[in-house]
Amino acid sequence: MVLTSKSRGGDYDCLVVGAGHAGLLLARLLADQGLRVALLDKRSGPIGKSESARPVGWGLSVNLSSVVALRTAGLWDYVADVAQPLDSMRVTDPTSKRDVLYQASEAGVEALSWGILGQDLASGLERAVADQSSIDIVWGEEIASQDLGDGSQSITCQSGLTISCRLLVAADGRRSLLRRKARLDGPQLDFKQVALTFGVTTDESHHGQGFEILLLGGPLAFLPLKEGGADRPSASITWVFAKDRAAKWQSATPEAFAEELGRRMPDHLGNVRPATPLAAFPLTFSHAKRLVGERLALVSDAAHGMHPIHAQGFNLAVRDVARLAELVVAAHRQDRDVGAPALLRRYQASRLPDTLATSTFTSGFAWLGSSTNPLARGTIGAGALLLQQLPALRRTLTRQGLGEVPGRPRLLRGIPL
Repeated sequence: MVLTSKSRGGDYDCLVVGAGHAGLLLARLLADQGLRVALLDKRSGPIGKSESARPVGWGLSVNLSSVVALRTAGLWDYVADVAQPLDSMRVTDPTSKRDVLYQASEAGVEALSWGILGQDLASGLERAVADQSSIDIVWGEEIASQDLGDGSQSITCQSGLTISCRLLVAADGRRSLLRRKARLDGPQLDFKQVALTFGVTTDESHHGQGFEILLLGGPLAFLPLKEGGADRPSASITWVFAKDRAAKWQSATPEAFAEELGRRMPDHLGNVRPATPLAAFPLTFSHAKRLVGERLALVSDAAHGMHPIHAQGFNLAVRDVARLAELVVAAHRQDRDVGAPALLRRYQASRLPDTLATSTFTSGFAWLGSSTNPLARGTIGAGALLLQQLPALRRTLTRQGLGEVPGRPRLLRGIPL
């Protein structure tokens, strides 16, 4: 049901604010287990039925553990036909002229990850939510005020619609209003970089092979997408520049940019042509000082905003959502309070080490990989040499990239909620 300002609203076990990937996934997971769930977003409607809020060339890398979670929850079928398995990933350091090849076959897995357009993943999850009739959806509403009552949170939208819930979940992005209202804003860092993201087509098949080049100033990543679709990109490019250089390329002609891009591409792809407009995203790091407040839990970018290097943002969000759902569903089955302080403390204790470690690692690697400092470049080159010569170390890093981190939630281990 779609709620409006004329609806009664009412009491829910959980209100999820933000209908991005993480919010959609959490809403469906909880509703499937019998909780009464509402989902609110300030957008006018779903991506699948309106102009996308993201560029059509923006791609996501969904690692194996996240795919296992979606399969276990019965949701992978919503996106499987538009997802491209990634068989290998080559990371190259031009300064040392060394590269490291990560292969699914070496790790003994079906794929390292799956490349998928951001809109395709969102549209699939929107269909999953629409198919679960017990989820009440609120589009085009912004929160005007919040009140913490006895055993509940209550929010009032600018239209006057009021919704009460036992647990409020902030999935409303890096500029989270709920995080700010709860005074949970933590440290922030400006990388002084901009990511240009766009889709491309290639003359020759990518054969499920991706690559990342650690260029001075910022990495260039090529993520394979499903091939064969008319008027659709066959790969997603994310190219990170210093702010001044990004502005130069944003104002350049498509032909000039294509020429610059072509100089970086492997020969086996043939001609590589931009297939979508450029979209620019200033890069920052942020992490909430806590992941929880009173009857409030933060997930995904509302909890932690990372550099896109290694494409771990969505996968970290899946681990947030899966762990929170695990705790909330267990409490619901035992007729306990799903917004109780003890439950929220357990969520924070189980997620904070992973979110801090992943955020810190990606930030550090992003600095090393784009730095012109000779010591930093030497460190990158030495690391590449070690990974070339030590297959066991390479397999360990591959496993971490697959999402096999300590304390994985049940869904990521293939165990249903």
